[in-house]
Amino acid sequence: MMSLAVPLHPIANETHKILSRRLIISGVIMGILALLVASRYLYLQIILHDDYSTRSNENRIKLRPINPERGIIYDRNHIPLVENRPRYSLVLQSKKEAHVNLALERLNTILHLGDTKINSIRNHINQQSASAHTIPLPLNLDSEQLAKIMVERYWLPHIELKVRSMRYYPYQDVFAHILGYVSGITEQERWQLDEVNYKNTHVIGKVGIEKVYEQVLNGNVGYENEEVNALGQVLRVIDKQAPQQGKQITLHIDSRLQQFAWKLLEGKQGTIIALEPATGGILAMVSAPSFNPNPFIMGMGQEEFRALSKAENRPLFNRALQGQYSPGSIVKPVFALAALHHNVISSQTHIVDTGVFQLPNDPRRYRDWKPEGHGEKVNVYQAIVESCDVFFYQTIVNLGIERLAPFIQQFNFGIPTGIDIDSTAEAKGLVPNDAWKRQVWKQAWYAGDTVNLSIGQGFLLTTPIQIAVMTAILANRGVKPIPRIVHSIDKKVEEPQLTLIRDEIEPAHWNLVLRAMRNVVHGNKGTGRGINRHIQYTMAGKTGTVQVVSKSQDDEALGQEVKEIKQTNRDHSVFIGFAPFEQPRIAVAVIVENAGDGSKIAAPIARKILDAYLIP
Repeated sequence: MMSLAVPLHPIANETHKILSRRLIISGVIMGILALLVASRYLYLQIILHDDYSTRSNENRIKLRPINPERGIIYDRNHIPLVENRPRYSLVLQSKKEAHVNLALERLNTILHLGDTKINSIRNHINQQSASAHTIPLPLNLDSEQLAKIMVERYWLPHIELKVRSMRYYPYQDVFAHILGYVSGITEQERWQLDEVNYKNTHVIGKVGIEKVYEQVLNGNVGYENEEVNALGQVLRVIDKQAPQQGKQITLHIDSRLQQFAWKLLEGKQGTIIALEPATGGILAMVSAPSFNPNPFIMGMGQEEFRALSKAENRPLFNRALQGQYSPGSIVKPVFALAALHHNVISSQTHIVDTGVFQLPNDPRRYRDWKPEGHGEKVNVYQAIVESCDVFFYQTIVNLGIERLAPFIQQFNFGIPTGIDIDSTAEAKGLVPNDAWKRQVWKQAWYAGDTVNLSIGQGFLLTTPIQIAVMTAILANRGVKPIPRIVHSIDKKVEEPQLTLIRDEIEPAHWNLVLRAMRNVVHGNKGTGRGINRHIQYTMAGKTGTVQVVSKSQDDEALGQEVKEIKQTNRDHSVFIGFAPFEQPRIAVAVIVENAGDGSKIAAPIARKILDAYLIP
């Protein structure tokens, strides 16, 4: 039986060809797509495996920085002057405006802080660096508030309760101008800090030792690798590197002497500085009044800070470094050395002091503090012992300002001392001369200007730390120390920095001036003889009484009773001294503002300081 093939219809045959081509094309496309998918799969799974594995771990594992504890600051006897205390604090986890508003609203509801405190907290948040991921809130929680937070934590979104190590100053205002304080990091400060080491740090030193030695005290950050779940909750700590605490700093300061000096100035305004002449080490440095640095740590409210900064007695002002005073008669030993060195006078030079001095062709009468004068044949030795003004009027006019100015600059007048406690804030003082007066006052220098300056008044300005260094130079017979607060860092001692003054002064001149300073205290006519009662050592000193306002030259005004003078217009009381005279171990400078006679107020304070340090 024969089978016959039936030919396809021409249309059907064409359709079959089209379908076949489409199947082939589709197959090719599917193959290409499959190849691309396979290639991408291989690329992701093999080539990018390490990268995506790392990203996965980053989502699962969080690196948390651990803040180091700040280094402890000790006095010379290894007594700690600061502490690091654990404290509960509230930390804001988000700076988004909506989150901040909600968090503060709930916080106010729970703690009843009031609008003023909430606004203060909001200002604190706004002042923080934009890169800060967490912000400690400026709240000192008491036990009742802490209990409320514990109970209501669920209702405080974006706020965590954490235990943080925080600075504490146990002596409060006694050491404030030396230690300074730590406070919140500003946006500008954040840019200047090591981003890694300060990643989770919220405070830095602002003034004093805390600021100058910030990098030493801060330490090195540690970290924890934590495994977290999808909600960000910590499941376990994978590994940990402990932080390194900041280095220990030991000061020259004797905390016992510092506290004693502080009590001596209680209720007064002024400065006491005691230092070791041989090293420049500061034993005590009090600026009164002072302030409690502890409120600055958590962030002080604007009203509180404004009240402190605008207080009439200026507790934030460091008088020891920034106060500028006319030094008064305490400069007479240095002025005497200048006149002796330039051969303007000798040990045999003497004058007649009737209590009044006049310049040629000048009707003005310059008076001695002793109205009747010091008598005939007053020499330089007697002029220092009895603080004879007329002798120095005449002597320094003959010496002239152009020779005097560079000489006294060697004793650190008009030049910052370079003390290692925020020296950029140290005032320069002023040693005037003709060029200065022409530039500032547009006038020539007159002989009358020299007369005023010859007893430490007029345009001459010094700081208490400059006066203390001058006293040390006198005690050292010409060796100038740079004053130092820090003795050692992690037991590595900071070497003293000592230099000789430029002019080589004859030993006989040193002997004459220093013997006179000794008899200021121990001589029968010395202006400081009132403090030598029952003294157990030999000391040298010089009294000073500094006019705050110029007195009229008429007799009636000169006889004005002290009680009639406004308190702020009364004279400053000043004294310098060192002991033991034979081998000085301590030099002291005392300024008590508006307290009057230097021999009655400042000198007894200095004697008590020397007793406290030298007598066991």
